[in-house]
Amino acid sequence: MFKRIIVILVLMVTLVSSSFAVNLQQSIQLISTNATGAGSATMLQHPFSIHGWVVTWSGTVPTSVLVNLEGSLDGTTWYIIKQLTVTTSGTADTESGYMANYVRANYVSKVGGDATTTVTVTYIGSGQ
Repeated sequence: MFKRIIVILVLMVTLVSSSFAVNLQQSIQLISTNATGAGSATMLQHPFSIHGWVVTWSGTVPTSVLVNLEGSLDGTTWYIIKQLTVTTSGTADTESGYMANYVRANYVSKVGGDATTTVTVTYIGSGQ
């Protein structure tokens, strides 16, 4: 009888805890600029460890752009989550394993294009 009670309690706890597991997601436009440099820090609603991003451009088409997705735990000290050389507008990429409370995009450089080339980085974070 005691074993049955324990088994029932374990099953109840498992069912209750699994119903509280929520998949969180947040989408943010980090930068849209024609000037190189780091964008503003964006505080995430939740600390994410799965990071997705899409790099697009408008204006004169460049040969390539180099963009860093950067993360921070405190909004002050930054590390590169992923560096991406993009040759096609609309390129998407993901990275996992880096916990971040803040994110920003850093438009490092471009090859080709001109002053009208505007780079836009959209971030999608997810996790539980």
